[in-house]
Amino acid sequence: MYSTEEAADVPKYLDCKVQEASELNTTIFRIQRRMEEEDILRNTPAGLIMTAPLFDAENFQEFLRNPPSRSIMTGSTAQELDMVRFVDERAIISLLGIKNTDEITDRYRKDLFSRKLPFNHTTATQAIFLSTYVAGHSMLAAGGEVYLYSYKNPRHSRHTDDLSYIMGIHAFEPDAHEKVLANVYPELFINFIRTGKPRQDWTPLQKDRDNYMHIDVNVNDGTMPYLAEGYEKEVIDYWKTMKEFDDELTRRKANISCSASCFHEFLVIERGSNPKRTKLFNEKVSSSQSYE
Repeated sequence: MYSTEEAADVPKYLDCKVQEASELNTTIFRIQRRMEEEDILRNTPAGLIMTAPLFDAENFQEFLRNPPSRSIMTGSTAQELDMVRFVDERAIISLLGIKNTDEITDRYRKDLFSRKLPFNHTTATQAIFLSTYVAGHSMLAAGGEVYLYSYKNPRHSRHTDDLSYIMGIHAFEPDAHEKVLANVYPELFINFIRTGKPRQDWTPLQKDRDNYMHIDVNVNDGTMPYLAEGYEKEVIDYWKTMKEFDDELTRRKANISCSASCFHEFLVIERGSNPKRTKLFNEKVSSSQSYE
């Protein structure tokens, strides 16, 4: 959306007369205010449009179950969207295919507000970590090679901060550490594009290790990018436990539904096959209202 200053410049760009400019400004500000009050822009449909030929699947879960096998390099930054403070679990619930959304949301928020979470990341950041992890392991299961990384630069590690080195976007003045990182980081992507391997000692993702490249540079202590294990372990393990809880809830509900159905069928059979039991049953039901 336009800022107030940009909106005020619109009549000038359109070469309006003074009176027309005043009227147009009034209209623009009135509409802009209404959009802000009704939160129209934030509620505008946005995100991935999943359709063939890039996404030849009915939904995201199906796509993850059967992706095309290929070699990929994927990762995240350490803080991603931790500046976005609102709580919204919907992206995580959709990504993990969680069925019991009310129960899982309730449990998550209880853990959040009672400070029982083993991490301090927003739901938006968690969603990025989880999507990176899930996509990586889906590709691994399909037979592909996955080079997983985490950009850990403590000074600039929010969403897209690393584009400064990849796309030449200079959003900040680099310090001594980042000046070295500016040479090291792009090389990983260049090597991957040229050879299919970012670095010779970079081991592709392994199922039981969740290994990744820890990317940071510190010229004072000699820290350079290195291989590590347990990609975002606290977040991943927490939501693995939540997914197990969701699966258990689904099984319990299925068992309860089956038990109720079987009990109803039993009653129907008993009532139809034994006249005495049918009479006794009808008398008991009549005294406490029929179940039918």
